[in-house]
Amino acid sequence: MPLPQIEFELAGAGAGDVALVRRCLRGTRTAWDDFAREYQDVVVRAVRHALIRLCRRAPVQDVENVVQEIFSSLLEDSGRRLKQYSGRCSLKGWLRAVAMRRTVNYVRDERRRRGRPLDEHLLFIPESRRSEADETMAERIRRLDASLDRLNVRDRLVLRLYYLDGVPLKSIAVLLGVSRNTIWPMVTRARQRLHRKMCEP
Repeated sequence: MPLPQIEFELAGAGAGDVALVRRCLRGTRTAWDDFAREYQDVVVRAVRHALIRLCRRAPVQDVENVVQEIFSSLLEDSGRRLKQYSGRCSLKGWLRAVAMRRTVNYVRDERRRRGRPLDEHLLFIPESRRSEADETMAERIRRLDASLDRLNVRDRLVLRLYYLDGVPLKSIAVLLGVSRNTIWPMVTRARQRLHRKMCEP
């Protein structure tokens, strides 16, 4: 079945964006892998930012759930959703908009399930100009993320569950299949290893 012709307005999109989208829609081998490798970080950052604006926090599980939904929706029905990309803006910009809409829907559904309405006006409150302290904190967060990625899987999981997602220690112990008496030492050792990673040049 021939691929439907898609007209791209190249003023907004780069030639690389257009070529990659066309490769994905044609089902070219490795095209989706290239797409995910190139744009996954863009989508993750957009989802995390939207969650923080809406919920004041961005649990790792929620970020991963929304990102997975976004990429799945782009793949399904022979790329029906991806065909909506017209090329009038950059692919990064389009994906940020998709991520924002999907995150709003995700949070709205979760809050409706819990009987708490979503205040979408939070998305449109202007963000204040970042101060020097904000920039310093942002740099520390970038270093923290990079250091977390260098830990082993169990240390990373324990720290994310306890410090980022707020999961109680007894629940983490159940998830990992360890006794409650050993979970706090595990958290402590993981935190110490993380600190050492952050202190490395």
